[in-house]
Amino acid sequence: MNKQQFLSGILNYTWVRVLLYLIAFLITTTVFQMVGVILGAMLLGLNNGSIEDIFAQLDTPQGVNLLLFARAFALIGTLWLTRFFLRYIDNVPFSSVGLTSRKGVLADAVIGFFMGFVLIAVGFTTLYGLGMISINAIQLPILSVLAFFVVCICVAVDEELSCRGYILGNLMNNASIGKYGALAISALIFAILHALNPNITVMGFVNLILAGVLLGIYYLYQKNLWLPIMLHLSWNFFQGPIFGFEVSGFELEAIISHNMVGHPLITGGNFGFEGSILLTPLIVLAIVYLHKRYS
Repeated sequence: MNKQQFLSGILNYTWVRVLLYLIAFLITTTVFQMVGVILGAMLLGLNNGSIEDIFAQLDTPQGVNLLLFARAFALIGTLWLTRFFLRYIDNVPFSSVGLTSRKGVLADAVIGFFMGFVLIAVGFTTLYGLGMISINAIQLPILSVLAFFVVCICVAVDEELSCRGYILGNLMNNASIGKYGALAISALIFAILHALNPNITVMGFVNLILAGVLLGIYYLYQKNLWLPIMLHLSWNFFQGPIFGFEVSGFELEAIISHNMVGHPLITGGNFGFEGSILLTPLIVLAIVYLHKRYS
């Protein structure tokens, strides 16, 4: 057996392809985001400080434009990487990842977007009704909200293409894992990829695993990414720029500015509503709904 035959044989194993993709994804995302931030700082005239000073601005309300550059470049990197793996490692066309149109996909995408809104809106109104949210101000930073919307699009396409399109798609083809095992593993990977986010909690990590199941259950049955992309987009957009929660630990400028009081297990604390135990049954109900509708 020569070297080429050995490599070809190793790549036949699903877990090897997924592991290689994960490593490459982390490296590619880091490098492309850094390039995006540095290029954005140059174009916006924000490169007067050190590299550390430039990256520190990402966590400020004024850093939305830098964040937009970072996430746009990260998406470019993920698109390139996924296309490379599909073509040269998996030997399948890019369309196999699930970014295709077919009858009913537009209605499914609308359902996904609406579900994201409902999950966050129900959480906000519940916390408000319990007296755990006090609204400070309602403003309309139109440019920031539009910029965050584009950021949310980039994040949704980036993470769904990688976690569902490539990772879950590959794991589903492994008969020894089974489709539900593939769903569980991909959901755990999705949560682990967010484990270093600021202010992560145990409850937040559990909810991220459940969110991975929610985003993957439709793909499991339909092998299409448009519903999870729109659900992911809506979830992040309404959670952060609209209702004023932190998004996986990151604080964003929002239309509704508020303070939260009460135990972080209920409110989600500084991790955002994703860290709230109130979200857990909502995600479970949404999973059951998608399972019954599309299985």
